[in-house]
Amino acid sequence: MSATVRLTMAQALVRYLAAQALVAVSTVVALWIAGRWGSAAVEMIYLPAVLAAAVWWGFGPALLAAITSALAYNFFFTEPLHTFRMDRAVDIVDVTVPDNALNVGEFGNFKVKVTNRGPLNLTDVKVHVWGENGVTVSKIPSAGIYVNDFIADMPANTISGHGGSLESVAVMAFQAPAQKQAKMELIKATLDDWNADLTHMLVAHSDPVPGTHGQTYDAQVFPK
Repeated sequence: MSATVRLTMAQALVRYLAAQALVAVSTVVALWIAGRWGSAAVEMIYLPAVLAAAVWWGFGPALLAAITSALAYNFFFTEPLHTFRMDRAVDIVDVTVPDNALNVGEFGNFKVKVTNRGPLNLTDVKVHVWGENGVTVSKIPSAGIYVNDFIADMPANTISGHGGSLESVAVMAFQAPAQKQAKMELIKATLDDWNADLTHMLVAHSDPVPGTHGQTYDAQVFPK
């Protein structure tokens, strides 16, 4: 390996490490701010680090800074704290039962709503729904098939980070148990699978600063 190649690799490594140093400094500042004014005040704290990395060192260091910024934000400032789990709530909504009161053996309808409070966009979301305490559930009520649990695809839409939500289009159903239950929990739903992308971080948190340019070569041209 030539000295020129080694120098180029060393320079590239320095650029990536410098970008990570900016993320580390941003994290320290964000922790100080969050301790006084709460986590909501640090949502955009990593944006200057990503922008600076893009302007000073280019796309690669900026991309890595965006990824580590998302991970740091998730680890330190989103519930549950100090884990890399994303805070995504799955709710049972639009529940309807006959005469607003549920008797043994009767049927009811519901939908599922997913809310994404994490920093990354979600796509290809699947939810796991199951009945509790003797309840059976169905994702296709018209077929008359009721089971203990099922996996359902959410609509093919992106659930944006920082509060985006998506509700199932299809109406799901459940059947009450054949006898009165000691516990009131009837249906439970959680996330089963999803894909995450960095579009939010790359677009909303790393747009180039308007009016800035890359490196240029300037020289006066003289007549012969």
